[in-house]
Amino acid sequence: MKNPLWGSRLLQGNRREWIGWLLLALALGFSLGVRARLLDMPLERDEGEFAYAGQLLLKGIPPYQMAYNMKLPGTYLVYAAWMALFGPNPAGIHEGLTAVNLATILVLFLMARDFGDPVGAGFAGLFYSILSVSPAVMGMAAHATHLTTLFGLGGAWLLWRERPTYRPSRLLGCGFLMGLAFLVKQQGVFFPLFGLAAILTGPKISQNSRERPVTASLAWYSAGAVLPYLGTCLWLWRAGVWERFWFWTVQYAWQYASQVPVCAAAGMLWRNGSNAVGPNWPIWLLATLGGWVLTFDPKAPRGFRPFFWGWTMFCFFCACPGFYFREHYFIPLLPPVALAAGWGAAWLGLLSEGRVSAKFWRTDPDLSPGPQGIQEAPPGEKPDPTLAGASRVKTIGMGVLLGLVVFIPLWEQKNLFFFQTPDAVCRAIYGYNPFLECPEIAQYIRLHSQPGQRVAVLGSEPEIYFYSDRPSATGYIYTYGLMEHQPFASPMQREMASEIERSQPSFILFVNVYTSWAPQSTADPFFMNWARAYLRAFYRPVGILDIQSPLKTECRWGGQVAGYQPRSPYYLVLFARK
Repeated sequence: MKNPLWGSRLLQGNRREWIGWLLLALALGFSLGVRARLLDMPLERDEGEFAYAGQLLLKGIPPYQMAYNMKLPGTYLVYAAWMALFGPNPAGIHEGLTAVNLATILVLFLMARDFGDPVGAGFAGLFYSILSVSPAVMGMAAHATHLTTLFGLGGAWLLWRERPTYRPSRLLGCGFLMGLAFLVKQQGVFFPLFGLAAILTGPKISQNSRERPVTASLAWYSAGAVLPYLGTCLWLWRAGVWERFWFWTVQYAWQYASQVPVCAAAGMLWRNGSNAVGPNWPIWLLATLGGWVLTFDPKAPRGFRPFFWGWTMFCFFCACPGFYFREHYFIPLLPPVALAAGWGAAWLGLLSEGRVSAKFWRTDPDLSPGPQGIQEAPPGEKPDPTLAGASRVKTIGMGVLLGLVVFIPLWEQKNLFFFQTPDAVCRAIYGYNPFLECPEIAQYIRLHSQPGQRVAVLGSEPEIYFYSDRPSATGYIYTYGLMEHQPFASPMQREMASEIERSQPSFILFVNVYTSWAPQSTADPFFMNWARAYLRAFYRPVGILDIQSPLKTECRWGGQVAGYQPRSPYYLVLFARK
């Protein structure tokens, strides 16, 4: 007998498949449309650092030789590839980000489809496309967390598909993806750790099959996981920058990660975590329902609950190192959130049809993903045909509810997603940070200097070096570390000053913006005192950019600089050597 709502069983399955693929198309189209509209959005600080390091790589200069930072170099390599493929400019970088985002949506959809209902998989892709581009997680910037998420998600999906047989070649590839997740950002170390835990606690093959020893599986997986980092260490050792690499990515990184006391962690998590949820709260709320469905649905595949919740927990751990909980640190957590929200949406759809007992998980006897798809409930559990009209009303109601889950985040962020210019979006997200002013300053430097002449930035705006295509006079492309309460701060200040004095840069930019320094009250005053005396003795101001409001920046160049006093506490002064 045909189902009164969907027709035959075959038509029902096909219909849900088509709905899932349609939702995936909407997810990809939304992400592509929003990001394509904002390709020319100015770079922010992290993007500037990655772009400058990638620019140096394309010139044959290894990381940590002319640009110091605590991040591992995986993202530098990706940026170099983006710029080689799409162009050495913000649009090219954001095209690379778009490709990564679309790939992540597709992998998440395929992973969710392996787990269960194709409609839930489609919703998971749609929810992730909204969450990952949202300003709530700084999703419009090409942060390393987007790369960590893609590699970690791919590794987790491959690991699920391989259980419990764990073929050596697949384990090697899975470990390699997890190792790449770490190489692009240290917080990604929790992805390879999750893989180890999943293999150790995963199910065994049925007794009639030949069981591979767990130690062999761990060995193959671990070999793939450590390969990216070991290869990087060998490359940097041969390039002669090993000591710098080790200091910045291990010794200093440890000091940086230990500055926030444990007692402040809960407050940081609540404040920044709330910001990361922001206007997307309906999706997070639906994810809570999906998590409840997963926890209590007896139809879920055996072993899937610990896999999913373990994966979710390790994704959350990626946001925890240092207890800073910055908004974009939550991006690796978005795939399990979107997946749970997709399950919540699928469950609500089944509930509206009176088929909550229908099995929407994909399973087979070996616990690996199977081809069955959604199945109807036993005949005795089908809805009565006389109730078809009421079921249709419930279906419409659930459709409206799910529409609101999608509509509310889009409406609250509509200006950023659909209407504002890239410059306006940048200012709306980053406030008085000087990201709009940096391209104009870099253009002046480029027009008034020769290639190879050095530039110094007193502040944390490495995008200046990238835009101007001029080498830094010092490896300290950020000044945050100089202003922190940690044992290396004072030696760093003196080393930066010494490097600038030796290089005698043609231009020095002083950034009088608090967020470009973030000085702590215990910071050593040496560097500020040195900078004032050095600039007064050897340099003259040639440009002032006074950020008077989000809509107005007063720019003075050349002879217009004399006698001008900034009216705002946010300004930049460009100095040329006398």
